[in-house]
Amino acid sequence: MTDSATAGARIRRLPRLMIRESIRLLRQNWRRLTSMSTALVLLFLLALAALPGAMLPQRNLNVQKVSQYIA
Repeated sequence: MTDSATAGARIRRLPRLMIRESIRLLRQNWRRLTSMSTALVLLFLLALAALPGAMLPQRNLNVQKVSQYIA
C-alpha cells in the first residue's frame, strides 16, 4: 500500500474511533451520575438548601409570633 492509501484508510477509521470514544465517555459519565455517592451528595445538598426555609420564621403564618421571635 502507498502512503496515500494508508492515510485514506486512517481518515475512514477516524469517525468510527470518534464514535466509539464518544460512546465510552457517555457510558462513563452515566455510571458516575448514577452512582450512590453522587446520589448521596445531591441529597445532602438538597437538605442543606432546605434548611433556611425550615429555620426562618414565616411572616404570613402568624404575624404576632413572628414579630415576637424577631424582637
